[in-house]
Amino acid sequence: MKRMGRSFLVAGLAACVLNTPLVQASSTPQNLTQLSLNRYGIAQAGHTVTFQAAATGESADYQFWVQTQKGWSMARNYSPNPRFQLALADGSYVVAVYALSASSVHSGLWNQALVATDIVNVGSAVHLSVGPTATQNQGMTVVAQARNLISPVYQFWVENPQGQWTASGGYQSSSSFTYTPPEAGTYHIIAYAKDPAAPNTNQDAVWSQTHTFTAAPKTVAADSLTTSLMNPLSVLSNPNALLLGQTAQVQAVVTGANGQPLADVPVVFTATNDSNPADHVTFPQGLNGNAVTNAQGIATTTMTVTNPNDNSSSALALDASAVTAVGYQVSVPSAPALQPVQGQVLFVALNETGTTIGSATGSVMTSQRLGTSMQTQAYAVSQNTGTPLEPMLSAQFLLPQTSTAPQTIAVNQTSGSYGADSVWHSVPIVVPQAFSSASVNISSLGLSAGSALTVTYTPQDGSTPYVRVLMGPLAANNFGVQLPAQSDGGQLTFTLTAPSTVTSVQATGVGVQSVTYYPLAQSVTSLRVPASDVTWTANPVSFTAFSPLSASQAAADLGTQYQEGTTYQAAVPVYPEVGDGVVEALGGGAVTAAYWIPSQNNGQGQNVLVSGQSVLPVTPSEALAAPQLTWDSTGSVRARQSGIAELYGVPQIPGVAFPLPGLYTAVSFVPASQAASEPWGNALAGQTVQVTATVTDDNGNLVGAGTPVTWQISGAGVQVLTKQSETGANGTASVVLTGAGNVKAIVSAFSQGFETMVSDQAMAPSPTVMVQWLPVSLLYTPQGGQDLDVSNAFTQAPLVTLTLGSTQFGMTLLAGQMPLEGMEISITGTGTGTLNKVDVISNAQGQATFEDASSQPGSQAITLAVDSALPEAIWIDGGPDVGQGPTSAYAHLTIPVQWQTSNDAPVLKWAPTPLALAAIGQTADLTVQVLGPNGSPEANVPIAFSVSGQQTAVLTNSQATTNASGFAQVGLSSGSLGESDTVMAQMVGSSQWLISHVTWTQPPGPTTLTPVSLSLSADNLPNQLTVSFSRTLNPDSVLPNGSQFTVTDLTTNVQYQIASAQVSGSQVVLTLSGQNPELPSGDVIAVSVNALTQAGITTAVTDNYQRPSQIGPVTLVTPSSPTVVAAVSGSSLVVTVNDGTGVSSEQSVVIVPSSDLDTVGNLAPGAVYTAVTSASTGSQTFTIPYTATDAGTFTVYFDGVDTVLTV
Repeated sequence: MKRMGRSFLVAGLAACVLNTPLVQASSTPQNLTQLSLNRYGIAQAGHTVTFQAAATGESADYQFWVQTQKGWSMARNYSPNPRFQLALADGSYVVAVYALSASSVHSGLWNQALVATDIVNVGSAVHLSVGPTATQNQGMTVVAQARNLISPVYQFWVENPQGQWTASGGYQSSSSFTYTPPEAGTYHIIAYAKDPAAPNTNQDAVWSQTHTFTAAPKTVAADSLTTSLMNPLSVLSNPNALLLGQTAQVQAVVTGANGQPLADVPVVFTATNDSNPADHVTFPQGLNGNAVTNAQGIATTTMTVTNPNDNSSSALALDASAVTAVGYQVSVPSAPALQPVQGQVLFVALNETGTTIGSATGSVMTSQRLGTSMQTQAYAVSQNTGTPLEPMLSAQFLLPQTSTAPQTIAVNQTSGSYGADSVWHSVPIVVPQAFSSASVNISSLGLSAGSALTVTYTPQDGSTPYVRVLMGPLAANNFGVQLPAQSDGGQLTFTLTAPSTVTSVQATGVGVQSVTYYPLAQSVTSLRVPASDVTWTANPVSFTAFSPLSASQAAADLGTQYQEGTTYQAAVPVYPEVGDGVVEALGGGAVTAAYWIPSQNNGQGQNVLVSGQSVLPVTPSEALAAPQLTWDSTGSVRARQSGIAELYGVPQIPGVAFPLPGLYTAVSFVPASQAASEPWGNALAGQTVQVTATVTDDNGNLVGAGTPVTWQISGAGVQVLTKQSETGANGTASVVLTGAGNVKAIVSAFSQGFETMVSDQAMAPSPTVMVQWLPVSLLYTPQGGQDLDVSNAFTQAPLVTLTLGSTQFGMTLLAGQMPLEGMEISITGTGTGTLNKVDVISNAQGQATFEDASSQPGSQAITLAVDSALPEAIWIDGGPDVGQGPTSAYAHLTIPVQWQTSNDAPVLKWAPTPLALAAIGQTADLTVQVLGPNGSPEANVPIAFSVSGQQTAVLTNSQATTNASGFAQVGLSSGSLGESDTVMAQMVGSSQWLISHVTWTQPPGPTTLTPVSLSLSADNLPNQLTVSFSRTLNPDSVLPNGSQFTVTDLTTNVQYQIASAQVSGSQVVLTLSGQNPELPSGDVIAVSVNALTQAGITTAVTDNYQRPSQIGPVTLVTPSSPTVVAAVSGSSLVVTVNDGTGVSSEQSVVIVPSSDLDTVGNLAPGAVYTAVTSASTGSQTFTIPYTATDAGTFTVYFDGVDTVLTV
């Protein structure tokens, strides 16, 4: 052991006539510049330690002094010997060494000496005497007693109940300390002791054990305690309710026996329950609020509710999923006889459902603005400029009710095993009422790669469904899928979809056992927002300058109103205003005609015309007119001339300080004689479309029932589902059609002697209806990449690398090549990062946006899902969807995201990302890497690991240090079935941290990962070997260079070099190095698997449940004609193998049970059994004991072939 001393320059030292070696420094310089004193040896009684002095600058003589309980004494006078030995007994020693040049010693220049000291404590200790209890505001005295120190001095440190440490002051000779606890609670105290010569720090000090004492509160004679909400929202008519986003001001009143207020009484507010687990309830001290009563006996605190999906009070106020009832308790610790009281605060949401226009004589159309789901715009066409319109903002308050006991609905539905391209739908499960939380209990789940289980909750009030998608490969038993709070009852459905390729051993399907939910006793009650609390304003629309329209664009915008050869120009409202755009026809230097066409924001801060919407002819003077509007006392508005106006309605609720979002409405006033044209119909792939034929006589009267109708339907790929060949009582007949994507139908009808008109649900009767069915696709452009057009697929986008902060993502939803409006895209995220939305609705351009943010580096996966279930109203290219029912189209896109800090700081990342599931009994490796600003690895960085939420799981180490490659690793083990752990890794001394979640499970299938089969691709050089395993591999666990594998020719004992390894499912393709010779014919080739440990980091080949691979080996003979035959004989499996001309020695025979309950060769249930052959000129037979459940299967592998045996 080596110990460094301290050095400094002293003066006034006499060579032999000193009582102490510590003297004042001299200003006289000498050539000696530095002196150090190092100690070697064990500082324990009975041992001898050696002190080594070293001076720099010139040769030196050294003098040694020692201080003990007896004082200072010279141990050795000046001499050239720099070493000094000291025999130790219990006690404290101060050793000082002086250094002078030989000439200074000879001249007696003692004041130029350098000195260095060291302190040795042998058997030194301090004991602290502390009583277990104390009383608030009353002093308590603690006493310390030190031993084996020289004239000890003491210092005391106290930790208060908030975790803050304070010192008693500087070191003092007094061994006692009196402390007065300022508040009730638990305290910790520790004493330090040292020699006076030691630094005034904990260096060279000794310290006692940390003692705990509890300070009881001072008692008060309180007789009464009440609590209430100080700022309820009056419009809610409930003394305990206020709007989400508001801060609740909660008070408690403490009075004495005669009702007099008690001042200076500590009061504790504690949150007791929250009916909505998705919210975060916060008092000033977390889940507690501490306050002291004033002269009126009143103590106040604040309570806030936040939700991770909402980044502002305005957004939170409109979040119906955040509605909650928060219970709290108020207590007075200093009055133990006074019973705590309970209180409750109801946090209410404002549900803005849209704007409506009453008394409009024309059509009303609604659409949604990009990126702001709270703001909509409505186009109302009034056919009479004198008719008053009634703009209305439809909104309700949603109030929570107290949660009741959980309810369970038995489901017991199972999909069974499934194949490629299969789809399974559950029978809908009815949840009768709103709930604060719910859990779907899955008894078994086995998804092959690319398969998806979609869990959908559809509220019966028509609000946005909640969608959760679980993607394969995934296998688990007995786990729960959590559902967020819902404001109404509804239906729960499950859909399992499979890709074109599935792995049968994984595709065992899903078993849904039950649904458990916590109901809201009386659901979420609605309270209408008074119309008097909505303020409306009107403004004229400002237009951009006119710009020319190309002939093709004009034709698309104007439809049947387009005149070939005419020149057109257009102007639109200046963003962010809303309203119709204006198209003018030009001729002879003048405006000859004008039209109103709806406009929408294109997502880039510009309004554009929406082709295919209504086209309304107006006079040129009306086109840009700003009508004069008048409002009456009822809130109705009327115009005295034609024109376009923009109306804005915003809730103005008394008591709400922050602004609430409003809704926009654009109103077009025109004379009664003008009307709009309608586009032809579009539907989504797989939807049904009903076309109705209306049959009338020459006088326009409907014909009677039974009139024959002949249908003419053209279009390849169109399927007729039902067709009525004669009219009903209302003079109509109908046909129901459907088609896949990119299918068109032209439909007309004929009835002899009568007039026949046809129509779908979106257009007026005409002689012919054309309907086209369009596929749904999701268009996403990754960073610096080509557009991804995802249709009927599960697709992963390229990695997105983001700097910490927030980023907006955008996407476009298309029906064919047309924008799809009103379609829901569900957004889910795993890993690092916080999404601001769980779903978005596409706007008129088919566009939708969401934000993602992260404050720490790490990996994230964002999944965008567009499924077959459709909202009530969707629009295709600006026109209504004429189809009904769900679509057969879907699109799922996963976007991998890597969050990183700016380039001037090291980055902490998972390497690789930990698996989400771990098998019981395994150790989950948790590996991180630290990279410097230039991407180079950072060594010797301490990483702290912690785990929370655990029941039995433990970390192998709580801290690890990065190696030369920047990696650090610990393990997590001993988790119990169903346990879900949260693991955090953090750079010590840095704010960077990573989080991962590990759930412990018992996956079905074989319980060991083993190489089972080996095949050779020898057609080309270098050769390739394919190793098949008993389970699907975790691709991140296989190193690309193949260094975890060893290829050996067992016949010649030659090892072959591996160039690369590639993973696909349960197989690894090993490409041998081009420097190897070709694999020889007739030899036994073996591949074994080994975990690598380099610089403290273990990299093992594992499955998706942390199970490491067994070594093997697995073998093949090149070339050969292998056969394997398996049969059952009693309680044994009989396996016979042959390579055509016999069997070579050391060949592997592997038997894999399909169930984790079956056994082979007396191994553990589910374990893979491997036998090894011996040389034989004929077949070789193995008899192996087994046990199996009903219809158990075993797969036997030998020399690249296999057979399946069912027992």
